[in-house]
Amino acid sequence: MLAGVVAAVVAAVAAPASAAQARRTELPLLPSGPAPAARPQAPAGDFSYLPGPSGLSLARPQPAPASFDPDRSFSLEDPTTETRRVGRNADATYTTRFDAAPVRHQVDGRWVEDDVSLQRGGDGRLQAKAAPSAAVFAQELDAATATVQTPAGPVTLRHRGLLAGAATLEGATARFASAVPGGREATFVATRDGFEQTVVLADRRPGPSYRDEVVVPESVAVRPAPEGLEFVDASGAVLGYFGGGVAHDAAWPQAGPAAATPVELRVVDRVAGPSGFDTIVIEASVDAAWFHSASRVMPITLDPTWLRQTSQTGAFDTWVSSGANADTSFWSNPWLVAGSVDGVQLQRSYARFDLSGIPSGPDFWVSDATLWLTNWYSPSCTPQTMNLYRLLGPVGAATTWNNRPTPEATTVAASGPVAAGATGCPANWVTIPATPIAQDWLRHGQPNHGVEVRAASETSPANYRAFYSREAAGAANAPTLYITWNRQPPATTLVDPAGGAVVPTVSPTLKANKVADPDGDTVKYFFRATTGADAESGYVAVSSGWITPSGAAGDCPATGSVCGYTVPAGLLQDGRPTGGTPTRGRGSRARAPTPIPASPPPPPRRRPSCAPSPSTSASGRRPPSPRTRPAR
Repeated sequence: MLAGVVAAVVAAVAAPASAAQARRTELPLLPSGPAPAARPQAPAGDFSYLPGPSGLSLARPQPAPASFDPDRSFSLEDPTTETRRVGRNADATYTTRFDAAPVRHQVDGRWVEDDVSLQRGGDGRLQAKAAPSAAVFAQELDAATATVQTPAGPVTLRHRGLLAGAATLEGATARFASAVPGGREATFVATRDGFEQTVVLADRRPGPSYRDEVVVPESVAVRPAPEGLEFVDASGAVLGYFGGGVAHDAAWPQAGPAAATPVELRVVDRVAGPSGFDTIVIEASVDAAWFHSASRVMPITLDPTWLRQTSQTGAFDTWVSSGANADTSFWSNPWLVAGSVDGVQLQRSYARFDLSGIPSGPDFWVSDATLWLTNWYSPSCTPQTMNLYRLLGPVGAATTWNNRPTPEATTVAASGPVAAGATGCPANWVTIPATPIAQDWLRHGQPNHGVEVRAASETSPANYRAFYSREAAGAANAPTLYITWNRQPPATTLVDPAGGAVVPTVSPTLKANKVADPDGDTVKYFFRATTGADAESGYVAVSSGWITPSGAAGDCPATGSVCGYTVPAGLLQDGRPTGGTPTRGRGSRARAPTPIPASPPPPPRRRPSCAPSPSTSASGRRPPSPRTRPAR
């Protein structure tokens, strides 16, 4: 009879072939009688991946290659939103792309990616090709320069004193050269949810301010908001936001935050007009001392931004700076910054993604998560590392250096050395692994406050980096988070024999109840017997490998409620575990997806230089999206 062996069974859906086996451990043999003469038979199961003692309860799993393949993964329409695209992968996992800004809209029940490239419409105005919430611009400068539709009616921006002239189109940008008296250039950029206005001051003669007129329905009120103005309807609902934005001179970003300053907005006057519309006069200005400083390098660019309220929630990004700007919020900037130019004044960036609609809980497993950022400026092409931290507190429009949220105490993940946006290494996507953070949010129930991006060496000017934010033109290069995930089947139970039981044969059949996978996939089973009371520790006498139910008969048929495994002759001996290869594996009883290497996104088309261009983002393609399954 066989004594002292405890049996266990584990269920799983898939198993990564690259999982490394742990070091083999052998224990002293127990006293026993003569060994049988039978030659041990090799188990027939799949041993490419072994279940580990703690299942999927590891707090910090190592990132695995993603299963997403743009040529084989199909987009699922139902769970897709403005900021979320879900794909079903060939290995039965899912990959969800989370965008920091809305990047798609619905047309006849189908999701369509936004395209904010401007074209001339039949009415002579300039409009985005496929972005219904974007502003409409005048083709030639006149009283109505940019118009945004809101639930309360149209809101129209007019810039006083503009000189007549036709627009030059560059993608999402309408550029009016020398349109502002004094040789200033006026630029309007279509964004997915509004527009961005940029005024370039060639010299100091016009002064540190200019005025806009905004024509609104008489029921719309304007009130101060963090770093700008809010437009609200009669019920108090926010219709949109005119953000203060930022001004910078030609030395930015090379010169760091000293070359930039916030744009202040204030209401100067409100004049009632005909047909139920009022005109609100808004002054945009920058600090006079900063503007007239001898250290300014002309020209100076000012870019307040209109952001229309949208249905998306939860997604956000911003950056903070120590030193002179420690009380300044930069949430409406078209860029994110990390590092330091002078080794003293530090910058850090934050991003939060709306993870609603994705499953979570103890049966949820993240096999891969990656943060994608468009690095448009680096001081040189020498690669440097960016670190990623999970935030322990909320981040929002009022976040500054002085009230910034606390991150985890230790680095959660680090990027590979990156360098883009400099001469010789143009703007490009860079990635930072985020698997442990996503696992904390979705499996372990930690609150999703977002992440912090920080230079690995904050006081080294060589680590300074600038990325595009969600407010960049069109959001085509905004931060993006990819998560590849799956749900594990429930734990199975051993039917026969019971753990610690004495059996009258050295070739028993181990049986377990079958379980159902929550996504309907086929479940595999792994049987193991050891001398430990937990069937995981001690001497491993039996290890079946992963068994897939198949056929109409046999130990583990495709039908029926029980899966079995008959221990091959020669592995067990009377009174002692013996024979075979005692091995303990690391892994999971859950559906750990097969690691198909991710296909990296094609790089964006290169920007001609590393000069800042907050109104024009890198025009390259985004990271790959799941292709849409053809209609049937």
